[in-house]
Amino acid sequence: MRKHLFVAAMACLALGACKQQEEKDPNQLPTTLIKNPYSAQGTDTTLLDQMPVLVFADTVHHFGQMKEGENVSYDFKLRNEGKSPLVISSAEASCGCTVMSIPREPVPPGGESSLTVRFNSAGKPGHQEKTITVTSNATRGKQHLFIIAEVAPQ
Repeated sequence: MRKHLFVAAMACLALGACKQQEEKDPNQLPTTLIKNPYSAQGTDTTLLDQMPVLVFADTVHHFGQMKEGENVSYDFKLRNEGKSPLVISSAEASCGCTVMSIPREPVPPGGESSLTVRFNSAGKPGHQEKTITVTSNATRGKQHLFIIAEVAPQ
């Protein structure tokens, strides 16, 4: 009897957990925006042709000379040259001194936006090169941006 009661209780918990997973977060983008043309059966070229294409106006920015402790920022301009909405899911820097702001809304085909990079030079004297890895649903899922600075010590 105890065994049957335990199994019934576990089944109720499992069903309740599944129901909770079905509820959607209003801040989350729909998964229909993400499509993968690559599979074990090969590449779906039709789907590949319909994907977003992320193009940056430039991928390297040199801040030049600056004093240690200065905070600077730069907007990397981007464009979606594909045929479906572009979603940038994340941007990660090679160092905690670099922070990014990514577009929160999908960029429509032909649309433009920007990704803002902020660099804090505190404790970073000398030549600085930082890499930003941008992850999106574009044909090239990951792309790299670079910032460079010459930081004069205090």
